[in-house]
Amino acid sequence: MIDITLSTPLKNPFGEEFYPEINQHLFLKQSSETVYKAHYVDLFKKDEMLYLVVGTDSGLFYNYVKSQKLPATLKFLFIELNNLNGKLGVEFSDDPTGQQVSVVSADFDFNTLHETFESYVVRNKIQLIRSMAVMDAKPGSPYHQFWDEVEVQYINFLKGNVVGQNAAQFENARLLNAADNVLPLKAYKNTLEGATALVLGGGPTLDDAIDWIKQSQSKLVIFSVARIARRLKKEGIVPDFFVSVDPHDVSFDNSKGIFAFQNQAILLNGYHVNPKLLGQWAGLTCYTGNKYGWKNDDYPRNLDSLGPTVTNTAVNVAAYLGCQNIVLSGLDFCFAKGRTHESSSDEAKVASQLSYKNHIKVEANSGEMTPTEPTFASARSILEQQIGFYLQENPSLRFYSTGLGSAKIENVKYASPESFDFVTTLTTKKLDDLKELLTISSQKRIDYVAKTIDELEKQKQRFNKLEKLGVEALEIMPKLYAENSSDPKQKVLNKVIKLRKKMNHLIGDDGDLLLSYRGANFSETFKPVEDEEALSSDEVSYQLTSFFKGVKSSTEQYQVLIVKAIDRAKLRLDELEGKVTVSDLYERWLKLSELGRADVWLEWHSDVSRLSSSDCDLVKKAQQQFQQELEKTDTTHFHNLKRNTQDISKLLARAERAFGLVNQNELHELLKHAPQLNKANEAADFSALLNGMLAETNQNEQEAEVYYKTINVPILKHSALKRLLDLAMRAERHNDSLSLLENLCVFSLDYMVPYADLLALIGQLQMSAEVLRMYLEKHPIKVNVHIKLAQRLIDLGQVDEARQTLEQVLLMDKDNQTAQILLMNINQ
Repeated sequence: MIDITLSTPLKNPFGEEFYPEINQHLFLKQSSETVYKAHYVDLFKKDEMLYLVVGTDSGLFYNYVKSQKLPATLKFLFIELNNLNGKLGVEFSDDPTGQQVSVVSADFDFNTLHETFESYVVRNKIQLIRSMAVMDAKPGSPYHQFWDEVEVQYINFLKGNVVGQNAAQFENARLLNAADNVLPLKAYKNTLEGATALVLGGGPTLDDAIDWIKQSQSKLVIFSVARIARRLKKEGIVPDFFVSVDPHDVSFDNSKGIFAFQNQAILLNGYHVNPKLLGQWAGLTCYTGNKYGWKNDDYPRNLDSLGPTVTNTAVNVAAYLGCQNIVLSGLDFCFAKGRTHESSSDEAKVASQLSYKNHIKVEANSGEMTPTEPTFASARSILEQQIGFYLQENPSLRFYSTGLGSAKIENVKYASPESFDFVTTLTTKKLDDLKELLTISSQKRIDYVAKTIDELEKQKQRFNKLEKLGVEALEIMPKLYAENSSDPKQKVLNKVIKLRKKMNHLIGDDGDLLLSYRGANFSETFKPVEDEEALSSDEVSYQLTSFFKGVKSSTEQYQVLIVKAIDRAKLRLDELEGKVTVSDLYERWLKLSELGRADVWLEWHSDVSRLSSSDCDLVKKAQQQFQQELEKTDTTHFHNLKRNTQDISKLLARAERAFGLVNQNELHELLKHAPQLNKANEAADFSALLNGMLAETNQNEQEAEVYYKTINVPILKHSALKRLLDLAMRAERHNDSLSLLENLCVFSLDYMVPYADLLALIGQLQMSAEVLRMYLEKHPIKVNVHIKLAQRLIDLGQVDEARQTLEQVLLMDKDNQTAQILLMNINQ
């Protein structure tokens, strides 16, 4: 928990109190109003938004927002450090429901936003912003850490919300996989009872356990994530199960190494696994999750596909199958050894850890605090909850981790793998028995596919009826109200009600499916209104029309998907029944880019003696083409990874953060990566910047300045000039500082303001005022700079011009309290 210790508050000439531990001296000579109008003017231009504000600025930002005339649909939720409750003139709210401006503690659960601010979440009208305390916070300070923690929670919330409101990527894969997801894992509970499971992830500590895994694999039931298949092949390790759940195309690139094990391993896939991966797997399979998203009593609820990562599913399956000891290896959930993945991975080759912006730390088994990223941290937390649940159900289960650098998980004991002495009985027989259960006859598969086609056809009809009802409703909605009347036409209203009842009947228990498939289709239905108890005719009409549009759009899109799923299922039937020519099948495989179907077809038709030589050649051609695809390493995924670690702006942000935290290890890591940048000038200048930063952290300012002065790449030179300015200011070399500020003005004229402040600091008030005047010629509506100029003129005794400047401010902002107070003071 992050706390902050406060001293005595400071008071400015405008009657405001603030704490220097929170806001330094930001409000000492300017009012909070001046600051906020300069930095947050765009916040109040929106009519509908939920702002989540980290920090209240000693209560000043909260009070400023409260004083504004806000639209009813513009809301602010401040999040503040726990120990400041009641100390800043604001009380924390336990339930912000219905409040336009409220403050909650750091313990706030983002998931409650679904209930308290549902319309904003559904419509994606939500934004996380920094208070001035966060903007000005130095790395490592309480508000800097606080922002990092809240941002991670916010990112995880958004990811979950995106998935929840856009289930299309999962539903698309689910239906395309419908004919291939034959055997639900639910039927095989405890089939490996008493076995010792080894769950393999792709984390860096996998490297340390490889030799032990080679020696011990015969005693273990190995569950491996699919992405490390190539590494296992290279090491001579044969897993019993591969686990894959990701629907995205990148999953195929990551996982295609599994095809080397088709005759040995079982594929345990999520219902929404990438269809290209499942569709070309010729080995045994078993799936998690439900076959359909709609209610279907023919298929009992299956074992869920747990997330957010495939490792969560892998552990869940191992426990469900009855394994007694579950050993985790390569399940790190952190940047163990400073990397994200094991040494042979594409991520390790391009140093992918450098592409992550959000860094939080978790405790490793070694006791050290290790960096991680939001998804890894979330997966660790959820796995900890999973294991707690398993132990409640079966206290005799034991969980172990082989990684000293892996993230620590409650109820998972770290142990060197060499110390394990588990006795596994009858494991081979149990695996053979399970494989026998997963073997499907051709006729059973034919019957299953035919049934699947029938089920999909029925759903196609249902969604077609829903679409027609939506079209009909949209045609009559404009007739619901007569012009200038607030009362609906009864006959039209009755028709609308009847259509809505028909829709509800057809939708049945599947409302969530329709709503979440493409959540954006229904977003306008959730548009907030000022008074839900007294909707106007326009609001009623708008909401109903939005709902009918959502039904029409979603059912149209879903029908397109069902047609594709039916076509795919019919291909399976044609492959199984053998009534279609090989050349026809080949063309269909080629169109789908799934030439691996040839191996599946051969598995289903072992007697190929009746094939013509041309058919045999075509099958071999498909196999060869598929093999070429499997051997391709220059993938889109690899290019994306490499591009992310070539982004100089992201690398610079990491360098500046590491410097602020005096993290020499990360600076050295970036320095090691710099020569790999594609552009030679960026590589040279980034190295120089990093060497300068390292020199500074070693208190060698002169050496640092030498490095900084060699930099020419604009974005890096900007950073170097800021470092040089900081060194000059600390050494009170004011002439150097003024020269550096002049150079910085090339990057932004906003540097003219601190330039003017420095002139004032060294007593050149007239020159300072002149620089501010020059700045205002370019930015005449910058009220805060006009006020600063007025204050400078008052210090110079030029009261008349100061008065004119303040009167000009009031012409632009008639309610500006700062200008009013300053004007009152000079008129006395």
